[in-house]
Amino acid sequence: MSTVDTRLPALLEQFTSDLQSPNEDTRRRATDELYERILAQYVDPPPDVVANVAETVQEFVRKKMGNPNDVNENRAALLVILCFICAGQNFYTELSNKLEPTLRGYKQMSVDANLCELVVKLTCILVKGCGRMSIDQFSHDVPKAIERISRDEKHETRRYSGITILREIALVAPTRYYHLITPVHQYFEQLFGIMVDSKQYIREAFAETMHATLIVLIDREREEQKNNDLKTAKDLTGTIAHPINTESNAFFEAYNMAYTEAMKCLTVDTTKNRNAQKDDRVHGGLLLLNELLRVSDVKFENICQELIYPYSAAKPKPISYKDVHRARVALTFERSGPLSPMDIIDNPEQSQIQVQSSLIRSVMLENFVNICNQAFQYRQQPKQMIANVLIRILPRLASLNYSVFSHQPYVDATMNFIYERISSRELKERQLAFHALGLMILADKSSRVNETGLPTTSKPLTKDMSKILEYLKQTFTPISSTATSLASTHSHRRNNSIQSVTVSLQQQTSSINNLLPCRYTAPDSSVFACITMIGEAGPDASKCLDTLLDYLLHCGLNHSLLFCLNKLCLNPLMHTETKRKIHQGLLENLRSVLCNPLAYNTNLSNEQSDIIIIALQTLRIFDFEAQAIEPYFIDILNTRFIEHEIVRIRIESIITITFLLRKLLSPTSQTILSSNAVSSLTAANKLRIKIGHITHRILTIGVTDLDPDVRYNVFLTLQEDFKQFLAKSEALELLFFSVHDECHEIRELALSLIGRLSNINPAYVLPPLRHLLLQLLTELEIGCALSGKEQASRLLGQLIANTPRIVRPYMQSITQALLPLIKQHEQHSNVLIALVRTVGEQAQVCGIDLDQRVHDLFPVLINMMQDTSNYRKREVALWTVGQIVESCCYVIEPLQKYPILLDVLLQFLKSPEETPFRRETIRVLGFLGAIDPYHVRSSNDPLRSLSFDVNDIASTHRVRAQPDPIEISSNELLVASGAQSLTDFYTSMAIYVCLRVLKDPNSPQLHLKAVQAISIILQWLGSSCTQYVSLVLPRLLSVVRSTDDRNLVPYFRQINIIIISIKGSIIQYVNDVVQLIRDYWDTHTDLQILLIQTIESLAAALDSEFRHYIHLLLPFVMKTFRIDSNISGVNNLTANQSQDRQLILSQMFSTLNKFGKTLKPHFNVVLPSILDIASINTYPIKLQKEALDTIEQLADKVFLSDYVSAILQILLRIIRKTSSLQMKCLDIILIIAQQMGKHFLVFSSLVSKTMEDMKLQHSKYELYISKLKDSSFVDVQTETIANSNQLSTQSSSDTSRRHDEKVLYTIRTDQLRLHWTQAMQRKAKDLPMWLNKFQQLVLEQSPVYPLRAMGTCLAQVSPSIPRDLFNASFISCWSELNSHDRQSLTNALTYVLSESDKPDVIQTILNLAEFRNQCDLKLKLERQQKTNKRSEDLNLNDTNDDIPSDRDKIKKKDQNQDIDDDLERSLININLLSEKAFSVRAYAKALRYKEEEFQRQHDAASTTQQSVTSDIVESLISINHELQQSEAAYGALQYAKQHNIKIKGLWYEKLNQWERALRNYDFWKTNDASNMDIHLGRMRCMQALGSWSELRELATQIWDITETLRDEQPVSLLPFSTSLIDKNSSSTVFNSHHGMVNGRELKKYLQQKIAPMATRAAWSFINSI
Repeated sequence: MSTVDTRLPALLEQFTSDLQSPNEDTRRRATDELYERILAQYVDPPPDVVANVAETVQEFVRKKMGNPNDVNENRAALLVILCFICAGQNFYTELSNKLEPTLRGYKQMSVDANLCELVVKLTCILVKGCGRMSIDQFSHDVPKAIERISRDEKHETRRYSGITILREIALVAPTRYYHLITPVHQYFEQLFGIMVDSKQYIREAFAETMHATLIVLIDREREEQKNNDLKTAKDLTGTIAHPINTESNAFFEAYNMAYTEAMKCLTVDTTKNRNAQKDDRVHGGLLLLNELLRVSDVKFENICQELIYPYSAAKPKPISYKDVHRARVALTFERSGPLSPMDIIDNPEQSQIQVQSSLIRSVMLENFVNICNQAFQYRQQPKQMIANVLIRILPRLASLNYSVFSHQPYVDATMNFIYERISSRELKERQLAFHALGLMILADKSSRVNETGLPTTSKPLTKDMSKILEYLKQTFTPISSTATSLASTHSHRRNNSIQSVTVSLQQQTSSINNLLPCRYTAPDSSVFACITMIGEAGPDASKCLDTLLDYLLHCGLNHSLLFCLNKLCLNPLMHTETKRKIHQGLLENLRSVLCNPLAYNTNLSNEQSDIIIIALQTLRIFDFEAQAIEPYFIDILNTRFIEHEIVRIRIESIITITFLLRKLLSPTSQTILSSNAVSSLTAANKLRIKIGHITHRILTIGVTDLDPDVRYNVFLTLQEDFKQFLAKSEALELLFFSVHDECHEIRELALSLIGRLSNINPAYVLPPLRHLLLQLLTELEIGCALSGKEQASRLLGQLIANTPRIVRPYMQSITQALLPLIKQHEQHSNVLIALVRTVGEQAQVCGIDLDQRVHDLFPVLINMMQDTSNYRKREVALWTVGQIVESCCYVIEPLQKYPILLDVLLQFLKSPEETPFRRETIRVLGFLGAIDPYHVRSSNDPLRSLSFDVNDIASTHRVRAQPDPIEISSNELLVASGAQSLTDFYTSMAIYVCLRVLKDPNSPQLHLKAVQAISIILQWLGSSCTQYVSLVLPRLLSVVRSTDDRNLVPYFRQINIIIISIKGSIIQYVNDVVQLIRDYWDTHTDLQILLIQTIESLAAALDSEFRHYIHLLLPFVMKTFRIDSNISGVNNLTANQSQDRQLILSQMFSTLNKFGKTLKPHFNVVLPSILDIASINTYPIKLQKEALDTIEQLADKVFLSDYVSAILQILLRIIRKTSSLQMKCLDIILIIAQQMGKHFLVFSSLVSKTMEDMKLQHSKYELYISKLKDSSFVDVQTETIANSNQLSTQSSSDTSRRHDEKVLYTIRTDQLRLHWTQAMQRKAKDLPMWLNKFQQLVLEQSPVYPLRAMGTCLAQVSPSIPRDLFNASFISCWSELNSHDRQSLTNALTYVLSESDKPDVIQTILNLAEFRNQCDLKLKLERQQKTNKRSEDLNLNDTNDDIPSDRDKIKKKDQNQDIDDDLERSLININLLSEKAFSVRAYAKALRYKEEEFQRQHDAASTTQQSVTSDIVESLISINHELQQSEAAYGALQYAKQHNIKIKGLWYEKLNQWERALRNYDFWKTNDASNMDIHLGRMRCMQALGSWSELRELATQIWDITETLRDEQPVSLLPFSTSLIDKNSSSTVFNSHHGMVNGRELKKYLQQKIAPMATRAAWSFINSI
């Protein structure tokens, strides 16, 4: 989806009124301004912007061209199209595809002739741009145009559009045009119909079309002539005869047809046609004849081009320094864009094309006399249009064959006709007459030089110059008679043209006399052209010019006069004395102008400024002697004009004085100057000292001047000849200031100049250039704006080209920086072109040492050469390929590796490209070398084999995943914590629980709470949180990446807190954080502000180490500062967008202030953006002030003196534009002055002048500057600033030092006590709820900060959190309870454990009991540490007599605490813990508690003579049996035997000792034969031993006994005894209430025990049989 460009509608609306103006000058000025704005606003636009602009322009054109009758609106739309198609190839192509059909349809409806011509020209240009220059496209246009020029067409505009279409197609697509007009004689028949049109402008358009057609035919004729010459050469060596070329005959027939048609019009029968028709035919015939003569004598046309066109050419407009630089750095074959869009429409280059046809010349010479006779019969024609054409034809006829022309009475008739035209009142007629006069003199001179052997009957025209000189003198009107002539003109109301000319001359004279006293008014430029041609005619003619010198040298100064005099001085036939007089007269005029006090005035008019500029240019144009200019003009230029208030005068003065100084530095001038001196050596030294001072002053202007054109021209003029002066340290210091100029063109020019000086003064130049090289590489890497990368790349290219000795060691680094950028910016044309050209410069410097990876650029270069939409990409890519191939000897291989390269280069040769481009293509082909085409085709295999290692076991090898350290219980973590304190354990446990929450993907709603808890804990930990960073950060970043966008803001807010908390520990995760910032940078405003705060947090956390990572974060800074390409400023945004952007920029300014000194190496990247925001008035004043505040605050950490040039230029501009920021700017200037010391005096005059102009005062600045100017002042500001920086750093470090003390909170025991006392009143089913509430209360009341933080953040929303942290939170609270509360709490827990039958409740309390026992050692260690600390505190304050008693109290208290802990360990009954553990299958816990109970009874037996009970031994055997620890169970059995403890048979069963168990049961049977338990035990033993027959018999007996049981019967009447009835089981089967038992259930239970064993015995017994 393309973004909406809001800038273009406003831009078009701004210029629409001027583009619609009926005034031609206003339209041209508006067109040029719009063109410049488009170039500045759309620099390398992306495709979506181009498409959006094209749609906007299309809509604008449709709106303006909706009404064909509104000529002004239609013209405005067409001018807008013209500006955009000149702005770039991308706009050209896009608009061509969209607007060409629209304009093609509009041509049918145009009503204005001039507008019609503009439409036609634009249509042809658009057709060429959209790539549809096929014969089919123009095949529709040519027939329609021919149809329009037919005699049946009545509408003159349609006739004019038809003839114009034909002309433009001939100019745009000559080859297509030729094919469309063949056969030519048929086309001429249709074309000649409009030659006699009734409208003069249509006939003149016919002449232009005819000329374009003749050029097309002549080009084709030349090709045919070349082919004929080749065939003729072959025929000379062979015997084959070729037929005569019929196409040459067709050309001759067409030319002869044109001549015949012209003669037919000139010989028209007057009796059959009206006069009006006759005049039209004669005019048309003369126009056709004139066009035939133009292509018959190319020598004459070249003379006209050389000597007449410069006088009639329009005054060139001032060229911007950007245009000059663009042309300066362009490749030799690179095409440059037009300076003005109107240049394409005016197309002056087409009119300068001069060709000659041998066939037409032969036709003209063959019919020369007839042509002259037909032409001369119209000498007396009163029609001006006929006379104007005839006066052009006559000199051409004379030049074509002057020998015949002079033998006939044509010369005198021609001269008389010219004299008549000179006396005309019409200015145009007089101009043509003077041109014809000069051309006739040149024709006469050239004919006599070439044909000296022929007899001549006429005398040379230069023999009698009196009449010619008289006519020339009459054009110089004396100043005294001007007023009288003007008054008589007004009184008699003479011709309007004469009146206007006289008035203009009077105005010109009055303005000139203010600066230069003149005797005569300057004539028209045609007079100067005539004088120039007379001077070219030979010595006789040039002698006569001495009488005109007085007129020429006293008619003021203008460009035509200077061109004329310069031509005369350059003419080798001119006498030396005449040249000397010209020089002396000009020098007198220059002294009058330049010494006039009025010239120094600031309020000069435009005419006065022009006179001064012309005077300065005169000093450069003419080759004055050195002694004539050295003592006077150089001094006056140095003292008065190089600092003139008017910029144009300043620029011309600098260009002129450097030209004169360069002339003085030439060996010839120095010889002449020193020859007149007493001592040549002394004179030469004085001259060099003087030139050095002037050069330093000019260089100072180049650094301090506020106008970029002035600064650029200073560095442009101070080139090679001034190296000896620029290589001094003072000059180099000024040059390095300009390396950071705000205009990148000036930076490039200054850098190239410094680079060339590195060979003269390497000690001063090389170190700063190395630093600059690193800065440029940094800017390329981290710069965000495309324009910034383009400028950095161009600067790098200049550095490489001019300082190869510096960049060679860094070539690998440069290559590593350039190659990724080239591949990254393939879609950005300007950046890509700059980068690729830099690679070309690099290849030229490095040669074969260039990194071989550059060869990988060939695919990119080939793609660039194939891009038909951008010719600059093709040109630069071709040049770069040539440089790599030539310099690196990379030949043949490119053609083999990239076969398409040869096809692309050959296509360039076939395409209609410019000749320099095709020449460069041939050069590249020559460097690449020759290759066999068959080899290229055979090696161009599209299939590429894929290789892989099938034995790579690494791809299939599976590595067992490491266990996650956070998945650990509290008991395990306590054991693993080792010697850590309980506080550290509590912290670890809390963090691990939070991380488990983050790991759980099923509870994303809890993640934010967990992150908040982690943030609080890490913030509390401070510097001691290092051990947790590796666990927290990866999981935290992972959670942020997977969360929803709506949660990003709180997440990043917590991340900022965490970064600040962990400080330097973030260093290993900086890259991950940067990637996270990059992923979410463009989300929304609130998040972007937080991300900027994240950058600030990283800077604060890393401190000095931040310098290693700042390059990763500066791209985000640059993105923030960069104004979006679719937004022209804050004023074009909505209110909310504007406010959001201001907030973002304000936050970024705050962040930059926190970067500190780490920003110093990259300050050159950030500074321009800050200055732009401060200087752009579209931003609010508050934001501009914040930008200036940022620069001021950074000045304490970064020296601004390195960038003084750019900063001062912008600050002074702000001072002149924004009054509210003036003092702030002066404060910054003061800081710069303090940093630079006396070096700032170079800029002090500029600042003082600005303050004076704005009437500002700044006491501190003025005082400091006065001190600097004092020679006794010692600069110590640098040291002061450094000390202040050190103090500020120290103070900030002191304030940022955090205390690492752990805060402990008090618990509310009453709330806990109330809850645990309620446990005694709860039923068993309510105990789980009670325990959950107790877990939450304990966590919330924990005195440990991390645990309480968990209770605050997560306990309320996640019930699993209190359960996971119950052990830790309980122990933290337990240590704060007194002995009574501990006993009460233990009783409550004992009750809950004994009453509850829920496994979860039992397990929780069992784990708590185990955890409590494991914490004993740590509690004792902490208590000992506290005791030692209190003892140390008492020792420190050992001044009180009561200290011993305090120590005793402390010791006694600790002893009591130990006794309480020992008692508390036995508060929960161990037997209860063991039974509950066994009931919930926690056999390990049950074994531990049972062993502890066993140990207690064993220890007690030694003192009380009581043995261990059999129940304990039986429990040990049972538990070990469940744990499959048979050896331990057997040990318990042995213990029972040794201590005479009654052994039960079941014990042997559990030990798998079945025989002993059977014997034991048999022994017990003898004493109690009715015991059912003994019988069942015997049956189990028999089954295990495989005694199937005995088991079968016993099972039958026991089964029969169970059959005697009834439903209800007394226990006393049972036939056997059993332990089942003695137990209080939950089942009703075994309850013996009131001495009765449920016999049915008992029978069922026993038979279920017996049946499996009986069945097994019966089955086994039968199988054994």
